[in-house]
Amino acid sequence: MKARGGQILVFFALLLPFLVLILLGALEAAVDVLRVQETMAAADLAAHAGVQAAVVTVDGRPVPAGDAGAHRALQVFLMQRPPHARLVEARCGHSGVRVACRVAAETETVGWFPFIGRRPIWVSAIAYLVPGATRGEQ
Repeated sequence: MKARGGQILVFFALLLPFLVLILLGALEAAVDVLRVQETMAAADLAAHAGVQAAVVTVDGRPVPAGDAGAHRALQVFLMQRPPHARLVEARCGHSGVRVACRVAAETETVGWFPFIGRRPIWVSAIAYLVPGATRGEQ
């Protein structure tokens, strides 16, 4: 009989780098998803705060907050954002016939793979005004 000692060691030594790459890829994907969720939550909250700055006239027509709503969205985003996120744009006004506020933000991937590097990920949130949701009606 032949001695088979050491074959499993060679097999494991060849397989180990691939297993580490798969594990690292899965971990990076999980962290990237978490970063997107955190950035999306901050952008969504900022959009809702911006649209709530709208006013309602005496006859019941909503008037968008414009720059005041965008400024409020900016303030809320800066208070709630994770360290890896940045605000790209906050705009409040009419979206069709409804009053809306749109917030665009950016985060980036972790970039643990040197051949891929860091890539930007853009998220966007929009909030529409519903009756009873303005700051003056609460």
